[in-house]
Amino acid sequence: MKSFITHKMNEIFYDFHRDLNRMKRFCVLKGLRFDKDPLPDYSIPVIQRLYLLRYFPGYLVEYYLMYKEMLKKDFLGDQLNIISIGSGCGIDFWGCKFANDELEKKKKIRYTGLDKVNWKYQDNLGIRECYFLHDDINRLNALDEDKYNVIVFPNSIGEFSNNTYANLEAIIKNTDFSCDRVMILSAIRKSRDTIDKARVAKIVTILETEYNYLCLDDESEYMIFEENEHDYHDRLGYICPHFIYPPEILGYLRNLNSKCTGYIGNCNRPHDNDCSQMDRNPILTTSQIMYQVLRFER
Repeated sequence: MKSFITHKMNEIFYDFHRDLNRMKRFCVLKGLRFDKDPLPDYSIPVIQRLYLLRYFPGYLVEYYLMYKEMLKKDFLGDQLNIISIGSGCGIDFWGCKFANDELEKKKKIRYTGLDKVNWKYQDNLGIRECYFLHDDINRLNALDEDKYNVIVFPNSIGEFSNNTYANLEAIIKNTDFSCDRVMILSAIRKSRDTIDKARVAKIVTILETEYNYLCLDDESEYMIFEENEHDYHDRLGYICPHFIYPPEILGYLRNLNSKCTGYIGNCNRPHDNDCSQMDRNPILTTSQIMYQVLRFER
């Protein structure tokens, strides 16, 4: 996993560095933030790359732990048929693959990632049945098949607009799930945790009322890492020895402003508060990890 992170990060950083050399001014990068609308436009390649450089290693650890917990429950037998809604480039798939590789008896993985953006850097890691569907939830009536037994929301389900989320509910209602056992895995973003939790709860209700599933877990429980006895969050490498963040890329991202001609021309000062946000740290601690793993049976 460490070597994969390093290789993938270097690949992304090479392309990102080339982008910046062409851009000179980095105003477009100010769009990568989640504390206000509009949300980032991931169809812009340089936004994709900055997003992945900041969040990919940290999110990979979160998804690895999430799938590891799912596999530990050993609830679904030998076949995992996963639909990941809002999959991006498939970071959660990578987490599943690395967690599965640690099992003495590995599960067979069939993965389908759904996202309206055609993300770069997808990698099937040698898994033959790994598919990516580029489609908008608003254009779908149901999922493409009824045999999914793992439903994953790898990013904040609260990021969907109200209309898009309403259509997602309709999609779940219109998909005649054929498996008697299914699981929901949902990453919760702390900046949107209230709406994330409420929307997952609605999906749970749909499975219970429309398909007669019984949720076997406490819907109010989430995996979260609290601050340690020293009042700070542990570093990701402490809870996951497979984590790594290339130090040269870290140093570069922490000083993005210093490479911008607009910043330099303004006497090495940011033009506004949004500029100041550009040098923010990638995810390096457990502070953002929050997820839920639920089992359903009928």
